[in-house]
Amino acid sequence: MQRSLFYWSSMIFHEEFILKAPHTEAWEFFSDFPDAIGALPGLISVKQKNPQLYTGAVQIALGPFTFWFEGEIRIRNVDYEEFRVVLDGDARDTVLGARFKATAYAQTVADGPNQSRILLEVHVGWGGMLGKVGNWALTPQAGSVVERYRLLCERSLERRRRERVKVSPPLPSPPEPSPPTPEDTP
Repeated sequence: MQRSLFYWSSMIFHEEFILKAPHTEAWEFFSDFPDAIGALPGLISVKQKNPQLYTGAVQIALGPFTFWFEGEIRIRNVDYEEFRVVLDGDARDTVLGARFKATAYAQTVADGPNQSRILLEVHVGWGGMLGKVGNWALTPQAGSVVERYRLLCERSLERRRRERVKVSPPLPSPPEPSPPTPEDTP
């Protein structure tokens, strides 16, 4: 019997973080593509193929190994009533023989007037070399990846705010007084 050299591990991450942004602003960001994808940690490139499909590359360092994944992210659903986005991702690293598939659920929830809670649930499968490394090596990385994602989201939101601020046009000068008319003089 021949042993398979392909390993596969899977896990589910539940994470959340706070963004210093009103809920409407946070939801606008998370439902705007490619901005929401552009904040992914390690992103090298992203290209829109159609309104629901993006391709790109991500670099991920894990211990002494660096993986360069190329693949796609498909927007499965954007629910404007529940403020929830569902994405599917599939990528491969052909150099080190790794693969991952993931489904990410992200939801924004108002958490006061000027901040929002972001709830993440990610179902991920790791194959090849990553599958062999196992969940014991990957689980500790989840928290730091989410923290980097939070920081990149904060930066993206700040950039969006700066782009929205328009320089107000100067106030018009008061009209020049008109010369007095005979009715104006006593």
